Amino acid sequence: MAAAADDGDWSCACVRKRVSVTVRRSSGQRVRVEARVAGTIEELKGVVAEWFDVPVAAQKLIHKGRILENDRRVGSYGEKKIGSIFTCMLPSSV
Repeated sequence: MAAAADDGDWSCACVRKRVSVTVRRSSGQRVRVEARVAGTIEELKGVVAEWFDVPVAAQKLIHKGRILENDRRVGSYGEKKIGSIFTCMLPSSV
């Protein structure tokens, strides 16, 4: 999965069974990552962990007010509709 820093548009571009997703932290920091449509949310969290240095187990990914479930496929949330995701960190005691 490739990734690139992003300061601009929160759009989604589906290319060859991949989706471009903008992930935003509460601090406002953003990164655009590519995820496989058939990949799981847990795999997406692995990419997010590399960029934000936050362990997968400490992440909650939120899209349209819903927490994304680890075992679901990225594409199950709608290939063209998952353009932006908010991530929050859980307390370190979790």
